[in-house]
Amino acid sequence: MEELVEDIPGSRRVNLDKAAAREAAEADPDGFADQFPDGLLAIDEIQRVPRLLLSIKASLEVNRSPRPLYLHGVPQSRFPEGGGGEPGG
Repeated sequence: MEELVEDIPGSRRVNLDKAAAREAAEADPDGFADQFPDGLLAIDEIQRVPRLLLSIKASLEVNRSPRPLYLHGVPQSRFPEGGGGEPGG
């Protein structure tokens, strides 16, 4: 994903595998979704914080202006039951 956003001016990439980013998204998903109002926002490993999807949707519905957004992740169904979002459990 880095290659997709590194050449785009004003873009931000957030990787939810990183503890600090994940904890911020979990603690305040609405605030997290609203903190990057301009430019491309690329969120990697979005499946780590499923509640963030609803916050992003709400933010887009309120603002109604076109906004480039790229979400990347692995579907939860690819993980074993009880795996906590980690391959192999």
